[in-house]
Amino acid sequence: MQDHAKRRFAIVGFGCAGYHALKALRASDPEAEIDVYSEHGYAPYNPMLTTYYVAGKISEAAMFPFGTLSEIAAEFRANILSGTKVSSVDAKTLEVTDANGSTKKYDSVLMATGASAFVPKIENDCPEKTFVMRTVDDAFALRRALDGGRIKRAAVIGASMTGIKVAELLMEAGAAVTLADMAEHIFPLAAYPETARRIEKALSEKGLALRFGAALKAIKKSGDGIEVVFDGGSVPADIAVLCIGTRANISLLAGQVKTDRGIISDDSMQTSAPGVFAAGDCCQAKDIQLGSERVIALWANAGAQGEAAGYSMAGAGAENTGSFLHNISHFMDMDFVGLGDCSISGERHVFETEKYFIEAVTKGGSLAGANLLGCAPISGIVKNCLLRSAPITEFQAELLRREGIPDGFTDLLKGGR
Repeated sequence: MQDHAKRRFAIVGFGCAGYHALKALRASDPEAEIDVYSEHGYAPYNPMLTTYYVAGKISEAAMFPFGTLSEIAAEFRANILSGTKVSSVDAKTLEVTDANGSTKKYDSVLMATGASAFVPKIENDCPEKTFVMRTVDDAFALRRALDGGRIKRAAVIGASMTGIKVAELLMEAGAAVTLADMAEHIFPLAAYPETARRIEKALSEKGLALRFGAALKAIKKSGDGIEVVFDGGSVPADIAVLCIGTRANISLLAGQVKTDRGIISDDSMQTSAPGVFAAGDCCQAKDIQLGSERVIALWANAGAQGEAAGYSMAGAGAENTGSFLHNISHFMDMDFVGLGDCSISGERHVFETEKYFIEAVTKGGSLAGANLLGCAPISGIVKNCLLRSAPITEFQAELLRREGIPDGFTDLLKGGR
């Protein structure tokens, strides 16, 4: 009896999604040949942990939760081509060509190329004093700047989850910090206005200067430092850190498959081209709140999509159940939880105790979103309620009561008004 030829799979990009896809592929097909293309030389890392490294709160190794490249390659018997940039992917022939001109054909290809920090096209006289925070190399660069000890003033542009962590670490390093955004309030994609006002008040009391409704126009040299220019004035600083957001890396498939803000994928994580899959921050897949595809650039979502893609590529018939916008962040002695799309309108509810503040929106009698301040321990119950679009159980309600959550919010989660 003749042996079947080994199947060949390619993973382009090696972050959280790529790792989980590799793990699922190997579990499904012990004999397959798996090539992993990664243009940098690092093991998969969590971008949100880079700020903790810069702040000196974790070691360099802690940014890499799955181990080293050699350990991963050995565990999953994968051919990891680190430092290898892919120049093209042919969605019809399933051929991958690297920057050296080497081309290989595969049974299926996963695009897990992630996203890149967005840098606006502005006048910038001082690129050496301008930083972004996304990659390990970005973290190394900002850490070197801090170790130089000459940063007394800093401007952080982008009042995002990353922006507030960068502002925090700079303040802890002794710098006077201005946090600016063209939006009208902090966390514009996650926070309701009243919750944002409370966060902003607390941050101002801690000495963080805030500037909202300020579009970045230029970064100019000013003496030994810089002048960060907005449409309504300027801020003097020694460095500027841009945390404005990210853009999905979709150029390798542009014009070959359906794309929007990301590479559009179905429930199996397959794109509009048979045999081509996408997962992670480059992917636009099911948002269970919208009922359509959306880029949801979250670590857990990337892992779930990567796993589904790996099993689907191997023919195991896995499906991605979808996700929705959710953020949990701790900064400056505050816990903020944002669950759901805060742009969804509905009936607004506010609950407050000496310890907690909760702002929630319901639509059609169901929870559409919630902001929680100081309530991180109960975030899982609220998230599950939103995920299932179903009332909480009496057992869960009792847990909330014991935690001191206002009865009104507990009743709302039980399906009351």
